[in-house]
Amino acid sequence: MTDELKDKAIVLNVKDYKESDKLVTLFTLESGKIMARMKGVKKRGAKLAFASQLFCFAEYIMAKNGDFFTVINASPIDSFFDISLDLNRYYAASIILEATNILLRENEPNPDLFLLVLNALKTLEYMDKNVMLVVSKFLMESMNISGYKIQTSSCIECGRETELNMFSFDHGGFVCKDHSGSNSTILSDNAVKLLKMIDSEDFEGLPDDISGSKNIMKLLSYYFEEKTESKLNSVKVFL
Repeated sequence: MTDELKDKAIVLNVKDYKESDKLVTLFTLESGKIMARMKGVKKRGAKLAFASQLFCFAEYIMAKNGDFFTVINASPIDSFFDISLDLNRYYAASIILEATNILLRENEPNPDLFLLVLNALKTLEYMDKNVMLVVSKFLMESMNISGYKIQTSSCIECGRETELNMFSFDHGGFVCKDHSGSNSTILSDNAVKLLKMIDSEDFEGLPDDISGSKNIMKLLSYYFEEKTESKLNSVKVFL
């Protein structure tokens, strides 16, 4: 029996399939992560070609036959087309989509993460922000949503709010010098300040440019990989 599913979704991943089709991984608002087939979208002039592009945000109508989905129609909301025209923004957005794909389980809705992805893509598309800080903000917030909240206000072990010169990957946040463990890294004063700023600001409040952003993104990428036990391959290309 064939059912129809209508939902807003963001394209997380695209793969060629057969001669003229594609398989798309969709992050839907109400149904979570879904893989669907899009027939004929590689043909010239295909009506739904736009909906098979990475980053596309649209309302999709899918036919469901058992556990298999086929996109039969789509209405565009935002293509985020300009992200693909700038290499740094493209790599930044690719990290965001790859991280999201890792965090999601199939058919499990995650509206908080959906909104976070959408806001991150809008920031990359429409605002002139430091792209590494945008990625860092996304990684921190996605960890918070996924149950790996990063503590930046005080030492996780003793609550001390001063001399926070270490970041513990095991505990997920700042520790003072008296409570550093083997899986920790020394932070500069600027790095401590940056992490606190990223934690407290929304995407719109992030600065346009700031020194030390690459090191912060490396740190948060490593923390993400530690907790998810998955590699963020897009980070290597970006850095």
